[in-house]
Formats: sequence, structure tokens, C-alpha cells
Amino acid sequence: MAIPSARATITRVLNYFVPSDRADSPPPHTFKSDVARAEGWDIFDWGLRDDGTARIEIQRLDSPETTQPTFESDLAAWEHVVARARAGSVLHLRALQMVDPTERMLIQCFCAAPDLPP
Repeated sequence: MAIPSARATITRVLNYFVPSDRADSPPPHTFKSDVARAEGWDIFDWGLRDDGTARIEIQRLDSPETTQPTFESDLAAWEHVVARARAGSVLHLRALQMVDPTERMLIQCFCAAPDLPP
């Protein structure tokens, strides 16, 4: 199964999860995969879950081009994204808005982050 491009993934996620009429949402162009990758993480589209919903996840980069992975685990990447979102980073807020509901619930649970904005 081919993995869709980052642009296709982001477009699909934005159209599905973030209605364009939400005034409180950062604009769609605020998520920049290249910036996330420079930090050592990104958003990945893994197709569909067993219940047929989209499987969109934040994960660390396991194989960065030039160095060792920045984060020891996906959990460490989640904690980074949550911390930066809490500090007001639009990129990180957008990433948390883009993940699927199951991923969001896991992030909220493991990162003690029930306060994440919708």
C-alpha cells in the first residue's frame, strides 16, 4: 500500500477534521511539514482504522536523513508537540487538531493534556 504524500494527507485531514467555517482554527497553511520534520516529528496518514475512520498520527521521525532521531519515542514527540502547543505555537496547535480522535485521546491521556484545544 502506497503512503500518500504529505500534501495529500494534510489536505485530507483538514477537509475531514477542520471545517473551514471555524473562526477559532488556525489557517490550514499554518502546518508546515518541513518545519515539523526539522524538529524531528511529523504527521502521518496510515490509512483507515478497523472502524473505517482515518488514522492520522503524530510520530517521531525514525530515520532522519542526517542524524539520530531527535526523540526517543513517539511519546516523546507527543510531549514536545503538546508543550509547544501550550506555549502558543500555531504549528503545534494545528498538528494536534489534525490527528484522528483516537490519536488525540491517546495524546491527551499519555501527556496529561485534557486541556488541549479542539
